[in-house]
Amino acid sequence: MRLLGLCLMLAAIGCSTDARKVNVSGKVTLDGNPLAEGQILFVSDQKDVPPEQGQIAQGTYTATLPAGPRTVQITAWRDSKKTNAVMGGAVKEQYIPAKFNEKSELKTTIPDQATFTADFTVTGK
Repeated sequence: MRLLGLCLMLAAIGCSTDARKVNVSGKVTLDGNPLAEGQILFVSDQKDVPPEQGQIAQGTYTATLPAGPRTVQITAWRDSKKTNAVMGGAVKEQYIPAKFNEKSELKTTIPDQATFTADFTVTGK
């Protein structure tokens, strides 16, 4: 009976879905200059793997995520010329083109290793 319990425990450990996380970092440039601030999102094609996000500051980012192929989405917001009559102040606008976020063409594959560097170049047009 003890042997059966041990076998079941080892089988459960072997089937664990906890993948080792990779420390990913890199640079993000917009029209050749470091992106001052924004967000970077790594989206897996696998529906059971949640997206992972990192903050972009002064053109650099860090994120921790499992290995595998990812679509990369980069977003950044700034004040627009529109104002919010109810809340007051400027309305924020997303100024990175859709081909780099909601309709992203950026792809990368995160290797199964401790660290990985991936740099991304986006254009404002």
